Amino acid sequence: MPELPEVEGFRRRVEPFLVGATILRLHVLDEKRWHPAPGLDYASVQGATITAIGRVGKMLLVSLDRPATLALHLKIAGQLVHIRNDGSRILGGHPYPLAGAVLPDTATRVWISFTNGDTLFINDQRRFCWVRLMHSADVDGFVGGHGYGPDPIDPAFSPQVLGTRLALRRGRPIKVALLDQTCVAGIGNIYADESLYRARIHPRRLAGSLDLHETKRLHEAIV
Repeated sequence: MPELPEVEGFRRRVEPFLVGATILRLHVLDEKRWHPAPGLDYASVQGATITAIGRVGKMLLVSLDRPATLALHLKIAGQLVHIRNDGSRILGGHPYPLAGAVLPDTATRVWISFTNGDTLFINDQRRFCWVRLMHSADVDGFVGGHGYGPDPIDPAFSPQVLGTRLALRRGRPIKVALLDQTCVAGIGNIYADESLYRARIHPRRLAGSLDLHETKRLHEAIV
């Protein structure tokens, strides 16, 4: 499953190229993966320019120069591929389709073409990913409704913050607590396993059993 490091890494790599790019057309190949809000449709993004690309947990938020925002989540096996007009590619998420695949292919669910010749493909062989088009005024409510915990790369995420979040889940195994997106946003199975291994903490330890030193080690491993 694409987790915070993969999603944030992709965001940082494509941001210099996609911010300022103008959407020529949004192509939906799988209607079940496309969720426009009432009053919005494909035409709502045609001609729109991307003004920012943000991330909340494992979700990307694409802000436009109009009161509409694209949100996308790769879920279990989603992949993002940005093909620049010179043919170079930036990939993020699941390794399939392979790096040199001709796109769109059978795994492509939604793709976006830009006026400068660039394209962005959202692929998912498992068909769990989703792309939402929301009224920008509704974004805060949508994100808030998920109850996301603090983001590990936020400078405000300290060992004390982590300890407080874990204390609220003291009766759960530490790995289960970390996978709870309301505890810490963006951590998935691999991220949790690697962090716990580096911190030398057994995943079945109860979240409330960590002492201050162990919490600091875990925080360091996460960030």
